[in-house]
Amino acid sequence: MDRVSGKVALVTGGAQGLGRAIAELLAREGAHVVISDIQEQLGASVAETVSGSFVPHDVAQEEDWKRVIASVIAGSGGGSIVNLSSMEGIIAHPEMAAYNASKGGVRLLTKSAALYCGKQRNGVRVNSVHPAFAWGPLLEEYLDAQPDREVALAELQDAHPIGRLGDPEDVAYGVLYLASDESKWVTGTELVLDGGWTAA
Repeated sequence: MDRVSGKVALVTGGAQGLGRAIAELLAREGAHVVISDIQEQLGASVAETVSGSFVPHDVAQEEDWKRVIASVIAGSGGGSIVNLSSMEGIIAHPEMAAYNASKGGVRLLTKSAALYCGKQRNGVRVNSVHPAFAWGPLLEEYLDAQPDREVALAELQDAHPIGRLGDPEDVAYGVLYLASDESKWVTGTELVLDGGWTAA
């Protein structure tokens, strides 16, 4: 229960879904978790649950980033950045060009930042995680929008060679590894968490 003991973890989008699962796991493993989100009530509630803190944060606003980062790193040094991408940042889909481009951008931005931090010798590692379909609000919305929810769910499950969709904790454990000192020699890489999807 101490894989990230003594560390401060900023979890953007930590109010729900994968972000919440990541925040909860990091807190259980000893980190002080700072949750940032535009959903202030939800975010504050999660922060209270994990005995952490909450800061309002719109990730699309540069000034918000400056404020949040300044509050998190005061007296800190080094660290691990884990960017959430997608398997769609590695493989392409014929009807998801914009999404592929954005998630592929996260993948290469991660590598570039890792090289920059390495060159600066500042002790910061940068990696990305690439999940396939994992349970959460976005997946629920997708399934609810399908003509037959059960058929769509079965098709998604069958597309994962492991035979099931991911749980939020499946992704959170990958983030935990990259945030911990267990991965102290890992930077500029992508951790694929896809139930075997991209192996096909």
